[in-house]
Amino acid sequence: MQQLRPLHASAKKSSIEPSAAEYVIKRDQLSHCRTIVVERIRGTKKAAHSELRAICSFSLSGQTVNNLLNLNAFLRVARLGSFSSAARELGAAPSVITKRITQLEMALGTRLIIRSTRGLTLTPAAEALLPRFVRVVAEFDELFKGVAPDERRIEGNLRIKSPTTVTTEFLSSAFADFLQLHASVNLEIVLVDRSVNPLEEGFDCAIGALPVSYPNVIDVPLCPYELVACCAPSYLRGRPEPQHPTELVDYECLTTSLFRTSWLFESSLGTLSIEVHSRLHSSDGRVMREAARRGLGIAVLARYLADEDIRLGRLIPLLPEFPLVRHWLKALVPRMKMTRPVVREFVTFLECRLRNPPWATETAAATPDPMVAVTHHS
Repeated sequence: MQQLRPLHASAKKSSIEPSAAEYVIKRDQLSHCRTIVVERIRGTKKAAHSELRAICSFSLSGQTVNNLLNLNAFLRVARLGSFSSAARELGAAPSVITKRITQLEMALGTRLIIRSTRGLTLTPAAEALLPRFVRVVAEFDELFKGVAPDERRIEGNLRIKSPTTVTTEFLSSAFADFLQLHASVNLEIVLVDRSVNPLEEGFDCAIGALPVSYPNVIDVPLCPYELVACCAPSYLRGRPEPQHPTELVDYECLTTSLFRTSWLFESSLGTLSIEVHSRLHSSDGRVMREAARRGLGIAVLARYLADEDIRLGRLIPLLPEFPLVRHWLKALVPRMKMTRPVVREFVTFLECRLRNPPWATETAAATPDPMVAVTHHS
């Protein structure tokens, strides 16, 4: 990849001195690195530790502290999309954040951020380096979180990715209950309706129903995520009801980010993948439910969204002999995060809370899914 010229290539290269508090914290952490890295390196990817050693050489120099602070500043700017927002979160002046980014660019010999009147944009080099930076900083932080005075205490900050619809309908109350149980825990809930690698995007846990897995990330199945194909009675006026999934190509369909235009059905001959025409697409299932109610097409909805409408006759279930392929709501947790008591407690809490979700049918609850491997994380 061709590298871009650094933002301030002509500026005199200088060190951005950390505050006294920042320096003491990082100095103390680095002094412990020598004694614990040998133990931790055995259970972690060799490449990740190579990156860690390359960026912070486990010396006590001010430059090593600066590298860590500069990386943290860049990651905050990349996540928040603003120098001022990153400065507020880090408790520093925006000018300090700007200088730290500049120093990091000079150290790497490549430009990372392009600023314009429309905002900030990461360069291709920054996009390529971002996952590595996240892993390095996360690995460094986890080295010390596991040596707290009381390793059994449930405390600290958790950053959680969760889907919009299921969170607002059900999980929001579970998150609030968890906070009430643990007064020393803080949660940041980020509503995202796409697959997320929590290790690369800085999450302690990513909740979702997409059948995606990532290296060094543990999949913890929480509960079946039941789906139903349905439409309003008005949509079928003047149309025959589809009897086979292949007939859906002749109907207007309403799609979400879980399936998009490829709908998967179970049959006696195996899985059927049907490409449908989407008249409306949204990441929020409630938008699809409203469109289905108004007779705009056939939708695949989560059971918890459709059951009441089906019971009241506002929606009609379709293709009962061809159930949709089973999905599972699951928690994706970076393997190294499982060493934190608060992460383990949060995952265990979700498992217990969703063992019998309100939308589960007796058949789904009793039938294990051979595609989901239950992960032991104790």
